[in-house]
Amino acid sequence: FSTGGVERISITNSGISGTGVGGKFLQIVGAVDGSNMSSTTSTSYVDTGMSVNITTSASGHAGVFAIVAGNIGGVSNTSGGEAVGIMRLVRDSTELINATHGAWAGNVSGAKTQDYSTAAMNFYDTGTSASTTYTYKVQFKTYSDSVSANWNFYSKSSIYLIEVGS
Repeated sequence: FSTGGVERISITNSGISGTGVGGKFLQIVGAVDGSNMSSTTSTSYVDTGMSVNITTSASGHAGVFAIVAGNIGGVSNTSGGEAVGIMRLVRDSTELINATHGAWAGNVSGAKTQDYSTAAMNFYDTGTSASTTYTYKVQFKTYSDSVSANWNFYSKSSIYLIEVGS
């Protein structure tokens, strides 16, 4: 592509280059968690078992873009209240982002609610360095008023990491 007779962008099998253009994909790694449903009553985060390691490139590293689709939900008690599960993405021991999914039973006596869906978390992590191995994992917990939080309720979850170059 050119403007004024000057080439601005060139697209080849090696990527995109040109004036004012950056951001090549250096590598993509990922995992799909098709395990059976797991449940927790903990209000502290526990591991889902879904994790991915990435070793960043020696040169041209700018960051890691994480894409998570997590099947999460919760169960309320029989006096109504929240049926909420919370998940978070962690790099090594650092929380990067979290997402909440659930429903509210309206505090109706005898009403018990369950709610599940696939929630998304996307995060561009610029706190990484070149030539370093990182572990990204997903954890989950229940909301304080919920009976439990559930992971992979009749569905699969996934995580993909894209190393972005400068």
